[in-house]
Amino acid sequence: MTVDSTDIRRSGPYSGNGSTTAFSVTFPFTKESINVSNLEVYKTITATGVETLLEEETDYTVSGGSITGSPATGTVNFITAPASGTTITIIGAEPNTQGLDLTEGGDQPSEAIERQFDKLTLQVQDLKERQGRNLTFSPGSDITDITVLSPVVGQALYWSDSSTIGSTNFTAALTPIRLS
Repeated sequence: MTVDSTDIRRSGPYSGNGSTTAFSVTFPFTKESINVSNLEVYKTITATGVETLLEEETDYTVSGGSITGSPATGTVNFITAPASGTTITIIGAEPNTQGLDLTEGGDQPSEAIERQFDKLTLQVQDLKERQGRNLTFSPGSDITDITVLSPVVGQALYWSDSSTIGSTNFTAALTPIRLS
């Protein structure tokens, strides 16, 4: 199988309602074993924004995906339905490993090679999804290695020098800025 390189390896956010337990994984994924999927499942409390990484086999199980074949879509099945006021987000978490060992001059199984290329594509998609949630600078910027302090309620970010973002209290009204 060829993995579509334009897939975004993210499903949700889905709203919890206290009764729905099954949530679709709309992107192809793999599994390490029957009970270990290459997914991360997060529950967010909508009112506070507090986000928790959930644990497979404790909070949910996964059907679908593939252990040895082509990556496939599937379903995250919660043990207890997520409550109203929560959202569920599922993202790909393909391990950054390479388990294929090709021998020089040996017979190279095309299916194993194809699976490794699929895995590499899934890893790149995972990085693309995560990068899409990051603060980035324009291509012409020479700013690198930025350190952002932990958020503090009631404070805003500012540049303290070329490599550190600080925070401070603001008493005046803030002017909105455009993010692109």
